[in-house]
Amino acid sequence: MAAVGALGFSNAPFNIKYRSAGDFFLFILVGPLLAMGLSQAVFRQFDLSIIILGSYFGFASWGISHVSGIYDMHRDRVNGVHTLASRLGFENSRHFLVFLYGCAFATLWVGVLL
Repeated sequence: MAAVGALGFSNAPFNIKYRSAGDFFLFILVGPLLAMGLSQAVFRQFDLSIIILGSYFGFASWGISHVSGIYDMHRDRVNGVHTLASRLGFENSRHFLVFLYGCAFATLWVGVLL
């Protein structure tokens, strides 16, 4: 799964990054999926708190990627690239960024409490 995600993120034929789904795939690959794999490899156990703590890293990486999308929004529109930030527009992207970092903060605290 990780190999397909890494190869298909910005390469043909998938071009996941340019179809407004790249940020979500980044969330899945860097967040819960990576945490689940690490938990299985190191501790040989799995529970819900691993997914929640992994989601923290996923939301944080999604936020960083979204900031980059906001920065490149004008250039993406000119070049015909359809990222989530370019589809939402500047104002909505700013609000979505606050939502992403709020989710990161919330999942961190819920994961720690569990």
